[in-house]
Amino acid sequence: MTRAPILFRVDAGPRQGWEHLSRCLVLAAAMQRRRRPAYFLAQLEPGSLGLAVKRAGNDWLDADSPAGTPDDVEETIQEVRRLKPAAVVVDAPEATEDYLAALDYDFTAEDEALVDRLVVPGHASTPGYNDPLYPIEGRIAATAAKH
Repeated sequence: MTRAPILFRVDAGPRQGWEHLSRCLVLAAAMQRRRRPAYFLAQLEPGSLGLAVKRAGNDWLDADSPAGTPDDVEETIQEVRRLKPAAVVVDAPEATEDYLAALDYDFTAEDEALVDRLVVPGHASTPGYNDPLYPIEGRIAATAAKH
């Protein structure tokens, strides 16, 4: 069975730090256990970080523009059309609402159930979590939304 990949849009370097990339690598490892290939569309500095992404069994696509910029939207959409991923994960504080709206996708009940199985209670994406560095509040779990 061929499964659609997951596309990660993340940048890492001295200016923005490496935490975003680390988070995405952990999520990609979880997806690999479920036989989902992962592609990282990323500007990585130093470039040797690309080897770490590949060593973990993922594919690295060098991004032309920083995450969250108008030029980046076009490049990301181009890769979405080419790869036809099951999901696009954007881990970039610079990503605006307009940027995310351009990548808009309606999650199915299957998608929500998968995320609920992967995320442990108390994790950043569970209800009630607020990260002051991000303008988005915690994700409402599908199980919590039904009650």
